[in-house]
Amino acid sequence: MWLAFDLDTARWPWLRLPPQHAVVVEKYQYFSSMTAGWALGLLGPGVFTALTEVTWDCGEGRDGHSPRGYCELETDGPRDIRFNSRFTDRSGAQAFHISGRGHVFPDGDFAARRAARHNPPSASIAPHDAFLRKITNEAGRWRADCLVGRVNGFHPAHRFHTGSGDHVNAAQLYDCALQVAAQAAGHGAIRCTGGSAEFKRFTELDQPFALHAEPSTRADEWRFLVSQSGRETARLALRLATDESGARTAVTPPR
Repeated sequence: MWLAFDLDTARWPWLRLPPQHAVVVEKYQYFSSMTAGWALGLLGPGVFTALTEVTWDCGEGRDGHSPRGYCELETDGPRDIRFNSRFTDRSGAQAFHISGRGHVFPDGDFAARRAARHNPPSASIAPHDAFLRKITNEAGRWRADCLVGRVNGFHPAHRFHTGSGDHVNAAQLYDCALQVAAQAAGHGAIRCTGGSAEFKRFTELDQPFALHAEPSTRADEWRFLVSQSGRETARLALRLATDESGARTAVTPPR
């Protein structure tokens, strides 16, 4: 179904980011899938969703944030929904294409069980945007220790992140990965040209987690394993580039 988007930056602070920023892509994925799901009767009151896998590619359209898009949804078994969405910029050029899968399940006692798992706000939380507490490089293996909390993780305490406040969202994990890549590669101005992610379990708020850089077969791809309390929670892959002299130049991970 066709969708039109509200581009009010006061209501949606992440729209202050560049149009193809990974955080922006995640927000378009979430709101398009949820809006289409409710409109088509696939989602409703008392139903929770969890993103399990996603892939996206950015196009050449960078003329402002996308005012429109098209989202296709289809059921994949009794509890999964697949999505396939395309978004255009103001000129009509393709801004990005997103596809993936989410898990859908009834509330039951899920909300109560999630509330019981919430950690108290951390007294040592860093202010504002500082999710990264430490970055290390041991024999070429990059690692970032991170902490996202209810105090600093969401707007208005954070400049642009919004979300459920229940767990560390996909956009916050992408943000951490982008910060690691920018510092490790020594590039302050990088942009994400595409990526993918697989989510295996919730990454909890107010509890330390780590991003471990992993090798990739692509020169422009940064891969990360996300772990918390000794368990893998997600895997991320971001394709990064700079625009130098009008030409896209890959940002290569350190080897």
